[in-house]
Amino acid sequence: MVVYEGGSVMSQARSLWRLELARTKWAGGFINWLHPMRIRHLTTGRYLGVKENNELYLVD
Repeated sequence: MVVYEGGSVMSQARSLWRLELARTKWAGGFINWLHPMRIRHLTTGRYLGVKENNELYLVD
C-alpha cells in the first residue's frame, strides 16, 4: 500500500511512504492495529523510527 500526501508536499519525494507487515508477507485480506507494521520511505528505502523521547528518525 502506498499513502500519498496531498497539498503542496505532493510533488516532493519525502511524502511517499509504504506500510509493510513486520513479520509476514502480504497474503491478502485485512490488517488492523494489532499487526506489527513498519513504515518505509520509498525514495531512500529507510524505515521510520521513534526514539524514547518520541522523536522521529530514519533507520537504515
